[in-house]
Amino acid sequence: MLLIVRFPDLEETRAAASEGNERAIAYLPEIEARRAWHDQANATLLADENQLPELSGNHLEIEWDLVGADADGPQQVLRHEGVEIWRETAFYESYERFEAVADILRARYGDRLRALTATRESLVWLYGDCIGSLARVDGVNRQLAEANSTAYPVEVDGGLEDT
Repeated sequence: MLLIVRFPDLEETRAAASEGNERAIAYLPEIEARRAWHDQANATLLADENQLPELSGNHLEIEWDLVGADADGPQQVLRHEGVEIWRETAFYESYERFEAVADILRARYGDRLRALTATRESLVWLYGDCIGSLARVDGVNRQLAEANSTAYPVEVDGGLEDT
């Protein structure tokens, strides 16, 4: 036999509090604070490619880093050549966010994007406790490598060579 326990959502808790339910009245401030934090965190997330700066170069490698993990507000930071290009609220087990950000980076930088590399500091929050997260993150960079495996001719000393 399986028992499923469903907790009330914010609207249900508000309704119960307005009807005088003492537990709902006591719990409502905590739920509203969590919702406010979640809304604020979501407002920091990279949503589309137009939020990113233009970057020069034909081989872009973006670093996925985590700062402030010991504080109340850890931040995910994207860097190119050591320069911060985006910062947003970090979430534990962020491998799905890693995939979404990679898609946005691809939309902005196209074939010039060669890698999205996680720093050592970001790995615990990136992988979390999910056994499949490592394969998902590796899959992103495998796709980037495959998309960029075609040789592109470039001019070198007056002639063309493949890169």
